[in-house]
Amino acid sequence: MWAIIYEVKLVDVPEENVLHNISYFGQSLPKYKKFNSAEEVLKNRKLQHNRLALREPKELGFMNALRIYGIDAFDWIIVESKYVEYEQYEEAQLWADNREKYYISLNGGIMRDMDKKLNQTFNLQSGGQGDPNKIFEAIEARSNKAWNKFINHLEEYYKENDNIEIPCKYICNDGYQLGQTIVTVRSGNMLNVSSEERKKILDNFPGWTWNIIEDKFEKFYTELCKYKDEYGDCNAPQDFITENDYNLGAYLNKVRQGQYVKDFPRRKQRLDELGVTWYPQEERREKTWEQVKDELMVFYKDNNHSNVPQSTCLGKIVVHIRTRQDFVRDNPVRLEFLKSINFIWNVREVLEEESWLEFWSYMEKFYNIHNHSNVPNDYKCDDGYALGSRCNSIRNANQFMNDNKKKQQLEEIGFSWHPQQERRDESWEKFLKELLIYHKVNGHCKVPYDYKCDDGYKLGQTLSTVRNKKIYLTGNSECENSRREEKLNEIGFIWSPFDEAWNNFLKNLKDYIKNNGSCNNITRNTECPNGYKLGEKIKGIKSQSQLFIKNKPDRKQLLIELGLKL
Repeated sequence: MWAIIYEVKLVDVPEENVLHNISYFGQSLPKYKKFNSAEEVLKNRKLQHNRLALREPKELGFMNALRIYGIDAFDWIIVESKYVEYEQYEEAQLWADNREKYYISLNGGIMRDMDKKLNQTFNLQSGGQGDPNKIFEAIEARSNKAWNKFINHLEEYYKENDNIEIPCKYICNDGYQLGQTIVTVRSGNMLNVSSEERKKILDNFPGWTWNIIEDKFEKFYTELCKYKDEYGDCNAPQDFITENDYNLGAYLNKVRQGQYVKDFPRRKQRLDELGVTWYPQEERREKTWEQVKDELMVFYKDNNHSNVPQSTCLGKIVVHIRTRQDFVRDNPVRLEFLKSINFIWNVREVLEEESWLEFWSYMEKFYNIHNHSNVPNDYKCDDGYALGSRCNSIRNANQFMNDNKKKQQLEEIGFSWHPQQERRDESWEKFLKELLIYHKVNGHCKVPYDYKCDDGYKLGQTLSTVRNKKIYLTGNSECENSRREEKLNEIGFIWSPFDEAWNNFLKNLKDYIKNNGSCNNITRNTECPNGYKLGEKIKGIKSQSQLFIKNKPDRKQLLIELGLKL
């Protein structure tokens, strides 16, 4: 069994590259695979490194460099090797651990910074197998890698924006979360290694601050002082922006809500001394209420009520008082004032009651004159009151249906909630009555289309409408529709007269063929013994109109089979 110590040196890069001639030292003791020479062991290890570098990319050390520069950029050599028996494996492992540590130490130790020219190796650990704590030996290299990446992005941001006022959610074009990183750096991240040196770099960086909140407060305080010097107070409007694009109004609103001053009494004291108003909305509401109160009192004295029209400015405020209790919520003194001027909270109920009294007076008058309450839709009273339209709106909105007293008043004078349905029911009864009379007289329901009853009722047209549009047979309950259809079926109502005519023709044709042997001698004037004009019907079948058989190929085929030449 071969045991080797090998060196991998990065050579095929420019000499100015900080990693030029940096080496990696490793060991290999294949326990379960037999190799004939130390060179074969190195060749196998070389392939393993290359596959691992591509499969599991690393950010530091030899595997990172191998992935970046490729396997051919390195020189691979065996530093030491020895052949041992299988039983000597533990002894060989101890030898390999010691020699690996030796060469790593001899060539500068573990990697500390991949971005600087240092005396170091690519190794992230000091060598040897079996010690889990060695993973922490590369902490400096990892810290330096993260630090250099942070500084590079910080410098790039400064070049592009001429400041480092970076939002905490800012992400660079390459996906680096610079905003979040700068927050963690201020809280101590990346400062555990070379802390003094890194702090010095940041202290000298243009615009750097360790306490961003303090700096923002001072910036806000300075801008607020300028505003007061110019306008005489600190009540900057919420949309106010200074000449240098500072959103003073927005920040003032946030400060009133606690930003910068929560848990910092000294800052709040400075703003108090400057004259900041912490609850400006309440102060404005107090002034507005006094004005509203005075106007309401004047309106009440002039009109003897407080129902201010909504179209006025005062009316709009009154609406807010009713719906949202603006100015008066949890304020018994103001509520008492409104009570003193007979303030109506639910004006809708008052208006509805007034509307009902007006409607009922007209409705009662109509009933007394006409002795019924079936007001025509377009009926208007002498003074122009649209009583018919009002009745319809009451029916459509089911108005007063939940008020038993009003509903009873209307029903006592015969007010109908569903007049259209009632008229439909009356029309159905009239139709059925006239059809039964016709059936009794004629023995069938084959009413001619232009047939009229003695009183002028158009029974023929109505029957056609019932047959084609199912009038009177829809819009009722399912049970009622079925009951009406059953009544019509009992007297032989024909739902499809064209099918009935076809069946009658077919019966007469078959009778003719039975009595005469064929249908070849049928002429235009041929009539059956019962007076059925068979010849005329056949002529209609053979004509362009194709009586009975148009779009009915089965009927046409049946006639051909019976011997009719088509």
